[in-house]
Amino acid sequence: MKEVQNEELFQELDNEVAASCSGGVVSLYEHDRFQGPSLSFRNGATDLRNWNFNDKTSSLRIVGNEEWAFYREPAFRGTPVILGRGNYTATRLQQLGLPNDSISSIRRTR
Repeated sequence: MKEVQNEELFQELDNEVAASCSGGVVSLYEHDRFQGPSLSFRNGATDLRNWNFNDKTSSLRIVGNEEWAFYREPAFRGTPVILGRGNYTATRLQQLGLPNDSISSIRRTR
């Protein structure tokens, strides 16, 4: 249990360091409340199928002062949902127009 907590702490620290150096990081989580397998991006992804993470995001965390655009189709197609710094659970993403397991591409907007 302690190893898992330490691993999560180091992952969060890694994201904080990356955010400070690059201007921002978005972390996608396969399960709600930031659980399960995750991927972190500094610039974005044209097609999450390339990472075997298409339509698998149930929660996400944005660190840094950047805004990110989330698309329900690959190649940034469709109407994006723009989100800024914060922690977004499946319920919150649904409220903002991103149903569970619907994200296919992402990019930093500023």
